[in-house]
Order: sequence, then structure tokens, then C-alpha cells
Amino acid sequence: MKNNPPKISIVIPFYNAEKYISQCIESILAQPISSYEVILVDDGSTDDGFSICKKYALQDGRITVLHQKNQGVSAARNRGITAACGEYVGFVDSDDYIRPDMFQVLLGHAERYDADVTLCDSIAISDDGVQEHETIGSLGTTGLLQKAAIQPSVLLEMAGAVWRCIYKTSFLRNYRIQFPVGLKIAEDRIFNLYAMGYAERMVYVKEPLYFRTLNDNSTVHRYHADYPAIVERGRVATVEALEKAWDNHPKFQICYKRQYVEGCLNAIENEKRADAHHSFLRRYLEIRSICRNEKLIDAITSTSYQQENLTCKWILQKRYGIVSLRNQKILRRADSVMSQIQKGGVRKYIGRLVKKVVKRR
Repeated sequence: MKNNPPKISIVIPFYNAEKYISQCIESILAQPISSYEVILVDDGSTDDGFSICKKYALQDGRITVLHQKNQGVSAARNRGITAACGEYVGFVDSDDYIRPDMFQVLLGHAERYDADVTLCDSIAISDDGVQEHETIGSLGTTGLLQKAAIQPSVLLEMAGAVWRCIYKTSFLRNYRIQFPVGLKIAEDRIFNLYAMGYAERMVYVKEPLYFRTLNDNSTVHRYHADYPAIVERGRVATVEALEKAWDNHPKFQICYKRQYVEGCLNAIENEKRADAHHSFLRRYLEIRSICRNEKLIDAITSTSYQQENLTCKWILQKRYGIVSLRNQKILRRADSVMSQIQKGGVRKYIGRLVKKVVKRR
């Protein structure tokens, strides 16, 4: 590897991934290109995932397995970046897989445009096997992206995931871009705010090359006692990234205030989870504390959320009891339905519903 550096280093952090790590690795080994290395970083697994990865490493010299005490996905990815020998770095989550030509396609565009960051579309796969093409709707075609022309809503979509991207290794190291250790949410977004903010050239490839599985058993679907603190750390890290990499432009500030509101609404729903085992009084007090946060109130009043979202209206009205009782998923679904009907009419909305039902069958 050292005498002939690979074209790309593919970093796969994993923790207790014995059920799906083989599918992930096999999809990478099926690539038509040969100049790559796979860096598997075990984040303190307690199952047979590490043993499975070691077997692959014995069979293929391009595979390296690293082990560390459990520190989280950010620390594992940072370890992979440090170990990377490739000209480019890409990331794959252990429960996902790729189209066999993913990195060949991305590398072709990255080299053609000499891009620091190259990104693509993905396919989301639900538990019942339904697939949905995830694309950036406002970007119509494959091509070079101009930073000055990127709108906040587009950046919000682009920056949400690192697994759809490859990066020049030298670029990441020159700007010392790493994942924020200690955050449980928004790690990808913080990383990409720096990467996409500092990049001289970015390329978007409008093809679904990455397959991500929607796992209801993941940590995001469990109760977290420190969720409000996690959201706050994410807010602080986002503000810092916007100041350093995006000149603290007001239009981006507003966009990410909306994201902060979403994080706080998720924190409220977290307190309602059955596995929280809260009494109603405890739930009410925790939710009231979140609702009284001055930064949340500022974010709601400085964005359009006070007109768009019922829960936000109730927060401003200090109706904390209703916020504690109502189901945010149902409210969001109702808001979404009303918005779609207002934009396209009842017939168009029903037509889309029929198409979804037919597709699932």
C-alpha cells in the first residue's frame, strides 16, 4: 500500500454489526476498480463483527481492521481518516451497501473537475423493502457547483450525510477537517459544513449510488436522557462552522435556526417515548424546560415556524400541557398533508397516495 498508494480509502466504522457487515464489505469488493483500500474501524464491538472483518482482511490485502474502545462513530471515522493512504476518502456505514460502480463513478467526476468534494444521490430502503430515491430536487443535473450560488435549503440537503460523498484526503488534512467527537446527532452535517464551505470545487452526481437501510432499532429510535444537551451542543457546533466556513451569512443562519427548532421538537418527542418510563408530571416538567429555552423561542420567532407548526405556536403561547400530550408525528403529518393540498390540490395529493399504494404492492 505504501509503495503504491490507492486511489481511494473507504472508511467503515462499525459497532456490533455482525448481522450486516458482510453485505457491506461484499458490495465494496464487487467494485470494477482495484486501486482502493478498505479501513474497518471497530468501535468496541461486543459481538462477532470484529472476527468477521478480520477474516476478510486475511483474504484481501486491501482490507485493514483497526480496533478502539467505544468512543462513538465520529472518533472511529477520524481514526480512519488518520490511517488513510488514498488520494481520496469515502465513508460507508456498516449497515448500508453501495452500487458496485459507486466509487468508480465518483472518482471519474472528482478527477475530471479536480473537485475537493464529490457527492451523489442515494436509495433509502425501509424495513418492508420499499425503496425511495433520495435526490436533491433543486439540482437538476450532474455538474460543478458554485459555492456562491448554493442556497441554504440546498446546503441543508447536501450536508446531511458523508456517506454520499468522497473527499480529497489532502484537502481534509490541510484544513484539519474532522468529525466532532461527543455529538450523537448532526456529526455528518457539521463535518460537511466545514468541507463544503472550504472546498474550492464541488461536483454533484445525480445518480443513486448508495443504498442506506432505515433501521428502526438504531440509537435514534431510543430514549436519550441527555437529548436536549445533545441538541444544544449541535447548535453551538453549527454556529461555529457557519462562522468559520460560510462567513456567518444571515441566510444560512436562518436556515440552521430552522434545523435547531427541529432538533428541539425531536427532544420534546424523545421525552414522550415509552422507554423513557416517565410519569406525566416528569414528562411535563422536562418538556416545559425545553420549551422555555430562550434560544428556541428566538429560533421560532425569527423563522416561519410560528406560522407553519402547531407545536411551535403552542410553545410561544406557553401551552406546555398541550405540547406534552399531543403526538408530534401526527401533527407533522397533518401539516405536510395540508401543505401538499394547498400547493397541488386534493386530486394531485390523492393521486400520489394511490401511486405509493400501488408501488408497495
